Amino acid sequence: MRSFARFVSEDHSWYKKLPFGGEGEPFFLYLSPHVHEAAIETVDGGRAWRAIVRDGKRESIFASYAIDLRDGDVPPDLPMSVDHYAENMTTVDRHKYFGRWNYWNFGRPDQPRANALASAAAGLRVPDDAGVDLVVPPEVLDLGLVYLRATVSPRLGPEAARFEAFRRESGGPSAADDRASQLRELLHAMRRVVGWVYET
Repeated sequence: MRSFARFVSEDHSWYKKLPFGGEGEPFFLYLSPHVHEAAIETVDGGRAWRAIVRDGKRESIFASYAIDLRDGDVPPDLPMSVDHYAENMTTVDRHKYFGRWNYWNFGRPDQPRANALASAAAGLRVPDDAGVDLVVPPEVLDLGLVYLRATVSPRLGPEAARFEAFRRESGGPSAADDRASQLRELLHAMRRVVGWVYET
């Protein structure tokens, strides 16, 4: 869970995208059985999940990845699409470091909790083994909701000094303290979700 919290904090250049003040933007943390896997059609008309593996080619400085197709799989027509920031990981690596955790960032800054929960209930889906999109239980949405500010990012960019001065003037916490508290909140949310799973 600690590794996934750090991953969320580094998944994008959040200092460019998230607000520096206020409550922050809503993020939902949840478990997904087929995170970082590819849904494949099979010749018998079924669907299967396959791992993402390194294919040994190097078309640039980055390693190349492919879907681990098996006999009876129908190769996809379109190129493989994986999370941009997780492209340098195989399925085995991602599951090893982050388990089956995933997150969804949706909603405007300081969005009221009830509105954020309603948006997630309407839009967030998790595919099951057959590829059918399932609704995430409302309890998981509620327990896994955190609000993050730009300071969750370990890199604040070229304007870091200006934002630190603004923080001091407004009596807010330093970026480092804010980051630490947000990482703790990510961990607390994941623990709440796991607790609900075990209780249920």
